[in-house]
Amino acid sequence: MPFKNTFKKKKFFILGLVGFFFLITALLLLFFHNEEKPFTNTTTAMGTFVFQTISSKQESPEIIANSITKSIKDLENKISWRKENADI
Repeated sequence: MPFKNTFKKKKFFILGLVGFFFLITALLLLFFHNEEKPFTNTTTAMGTFVFQTISSKQESPEIIANSITKSIKDLENKISWRKENADI
């Protein structure tokens, strides 16, 4: 009988340990799971398409995309041979 008791204790210990590791894994997945979806934006500049895919936790991706688009447009207005008032 002592062997049967020892076997049950080991069995419950191993099951408890496996359950503990499953719980820790589930908690880590919940903690590190990233719900944010990347923001995509398509514009045209310098005679081609500009595709942007932005993912940010610090600032709104739309604001970042608009800032990038504005910078590209400003650069296009300065150096594009297609624009009449450009430097080139």
